[in-house]
Amino acid sequence: MPDVDGHAAPWRIGVARPADALRLAAAGLRCRPPADLPRDAERWRARLADAACLTLLAEAASGRVLAVLEASSAADEAEVVDIVVTPDGRRQGIARALLSRLRCELGARGIGRLFLEVAVDNEAALALYKAEGFTAVATRRGYYARTGGAPVDALVMRLDLGGGRAGPPPAMNGE
Repeated sequence: MPDVDGHAAPWRIGVARPADALRLAAAGLRCRPPADLPRDAERWRARLADAACLTLLAEAASGRVLAVLEASSAADEAEVVDIVVTPDGRRQGIARALLSRLRCELGARGIGRLFLEVAVDNEAALALYKAEGFTAVATRRGYYARTGGAPVDALVMRLDLGGGRAGPPPAMNGE
């Protein structure tokens, strides 16, 4: 289990596999409006089989998925496609741990830059990304639709990874 503030965390970070598709779909249902679970699980299976995609998950000791980070890469760049933390997984350092593991995985693949979009009104995510070294490089006006409200701008943020490094990622969290 990862170390958080000097204590063993009650969760672990790992690379998701196609067999995790149904668990990932179920975790998404706890975070977002209802979806079609079988169709969402099939989408996850396809994404997890795609070599350009990397999906990390945080799971409790029980095996319950607490968070998912989905990234996609092309050439020497990658993008965080989505990061979702279930309500019961929030405020535990899981998103920070997922980003840390992602940097290791991408560095091992020679990825030099990581991008993401974040809503300008998502203060917690903005604070995390800034603390992790991301810098704003552009704004996408009206990028996020809001039910019953005006669209919200997105900041495009970039993290320079230093061009990656040779060799496999370090073993993390008992893997």
